[in-house]
Amino acid sequence: MNRKRALPEEDDPVEDDPDEDDNDETHAPDDRTDNDQSILIRIEVSQATFDRDIEELLVAYRLVSTISTNNMHVLDARRKLLHVKTPADIFQLHFDKRKMLYERRYAHLLQDLERQVRILGEKARFIREVAQGTLVISKRARADVLVDMQGRGYVECASLLQLAIGTLTMERAQEVERESEAAQEALQKLRQRTALDLWVDDLDALQAHWQPHFSLADRVVA
Repeated sequence: MNRKRALPEEDDPVEDDPDEDDNDETHAPDDRTDNDQSILIRIEVSQATFDRDIEELLVAYRLVSTISTNNMHVLDARRKLLHVKTPADIFQLHFDKRKMLYERRYAHLLQDLERQVRILGEKARFIREVAQGTLVISKRARADVLVDMQGRGYVECASLLQLAIGTLTMERAQEVERESEAAQEALQKLRQRTALDLWVDDLDALQAHWQPHFSLADRVVA
């Protein structure tokens, strides 16, 4: 038996259907964040994959490139253009030049120390002889004193005679003798070394100076 639902009259109030969907209603935006959630996505890749991606990125942005070594020219120490076949030839040119300069430096240091030892030795002996009275320089003609000193084997006669009288004491002689011994010890140590040893010392000092900067750069990158 079919039943028809009677339509309400115009004056009859229309009741809300509790089962009716409320999605048609317009609501103000809800600013509440009680249900907000954060999602952390972590992607792990191998070191090889990471290195490959970095390399591809550098190439894509043209931060690295290849250089042909088939036609290389460099300027030598005399500013002369030379053709080199391999990068190792460039290092060899640098090595040969630096080695020659360090050999000159070594020879200069050796000559300077030998001169210091000779001068300090003569100075200490001169002061001691004058203080002891074995070498008389006062109340004598300068020429006679020079002849006497040359006969005793002195070389730096003129400079020694310029020393103040107040410095010609046994105490000063002992001080100069200690300076002479220190110079002799430094000379002996230098003779036991080579020009290449001086170069290695400089490289070690350079590395020690720059190592903190490299360590800081590593920490920044990490």
